[in-house]
Amino acid sequence: MVKGSYDFIGLNYYSAKYAQNATCSHNQLGLRFSTDSCVDLTLKKLNNPVIYITENGYSELNTGKFSKHDNNRIKYFVDHLSSLQRAIKRGANVKGYFAWSLLDNFEWADGYTIRFGIVYVDYNHGLTRRLKDSATWFKQLLH
Repeated sequence: MVKGSYDFIGLNYYSAKYAQNATCSHNQLGLRFSTDSCVDLTLKKLNNPVIYITENGYSELNTGKFSKHDNNRIKYFVDHLSSLQRAIKRGANVKGYFAWSLLDNFEWADGYTIRFGIVYVDYNHGLTRRLKDSATWFKQLLH
């Protein structure tokens, strides 16, 4: 009764395994992390649904010190968004992308020990906020 009744599929992910020239057998059609290389079959099986990437990002260890320069995060976004653009050109029905996260925050499994934000939050000095290089990069990307 509910088959095909969704409006879109929202995906949250922070790492993935990539395969080149991978072949997929019929027993790999289940939607699991380990079948990322079967994306073409997955899209066919689901009738190429509208996809929103609702959380995706790069984390750093919280050293407690402000670091404006987060070039690894920028490289992650450049590489990931380039791959996403190629998938869209091949027909993936991706309609939105949300980077995680705008601000450093409390993570359920890790507390304040990691930082996902493109804006640094100083937990020890009144929650002062400072833009990291990745925030400036995103601003330029969106203009």
